[in-house]
Amino acid sequence: MLKIRNNQFEQLEKATSERQAREIAKKFAHEIEKHDTNLAARILKYSQGYDLEFLDRLLTLTNIEQYQKFLLFTFIQTGINFFENNEFKYILDHPLLSDNAKARHISLSSFIIMQGRG
Repeated sequence: MLKIRNNQFEQLEKATSERQAREIAKKFAHEIEKHDTNLAARILKYSQGYDLEFLDRLLTLTNIEQYQKFLLFTFIQTGINFFENNEFKYILDHPLLSDNAKARHISLSSFIIMQGRG
């Protein structure tokens, strides 16, 4: 019988999560490439890097692909990491909101931020 040690299981979990994060980013980059080649290139570059913490946390937050894509787009365009920014802490820590509701609220809030910068 094959036995997996705890550290091996954690490594396997991390590798699986990183692979999923890279695939989501690559898929999104290919979808928008015909509309914005610069943005697509930036997303691909990010997905090939070593720091995928934002994507990993994004996949944990929501399973709705549209939210994942929009929040990744906003992160790449503005550089705002919703998980580290205090302005979004009240949403992420809200006990009555589901994770998908949190993603929706962050998406709506980020519209206001992008309008202010535009």
